[in-house]
Amino acid sequence: MNKREQMALARRQAVLEAAIEAFIAKGFAAARIEDVAARAGVAKGTVYLGFRDKAELFAEAIRAEMGPLAQTIGAMIDDAQIPPRTAVESVMLAMARQAMTTRKGDVVRLILAETIRFPELTQFYRDEVVVPTAAKLVALMRRAADRGELRVAETAQFPQLLIAPVLLSALARDLLPTTASVDLPAMIKAHLDTVFV
Repeated sequence: MNKREQMALARRQAVLEAAIEAFIAKGFAAARIEDVAARAGVAKGTVYLGFRDKAELFAEAIRAEMGPLAQTIGAMIDDAQIPPRTAVESVMLAMARQAMTTRKGDVVRLILAETIRFPELTQFYRDEVVVPTAAKLVALMRRAADRGELRVAETAQFPQLLIAPVLLSALARDLLPTTASVDLPAMIKAHLDTVFV
């Protein structure tokens, strides 16, 4: 990569970083391209050179922020050498730590809020992250059910039951300050004790 390409990549990353912060702070509707450009230290036209419109910028900012975590989680679920409960516990701990200690929790809340207001805006996230991850969790839990490791075999059909405590923690972080002091590993273990034999 030559110097010009490196500079273009650095500008793109600065714009994506500024965009995710602007969207978290103001939401999709209120955030403006001018806000993003000012945060990134670039001209408004520079933003439009890399992104067709605000919706594309939103999608790319979410992908940049959440994509690496989604890939990590997918790899954990796919590892057939790891027992299902261990895989699920690792996934939930990774998600919970990110949701409670990084801005990924803010991004989760942003996605949920924008899904209510603009469902078409977040369709890409459902298609690229939620649906594939849920399918992988279903396959993993079916493997656990086949091995007699679930208290209720039908649990395998509902991956939402597995991740509910993590989502609740992310959503409640600012609403219920005492949630921040919860021992997440202990809570996840207690939850999984109700799912697995």
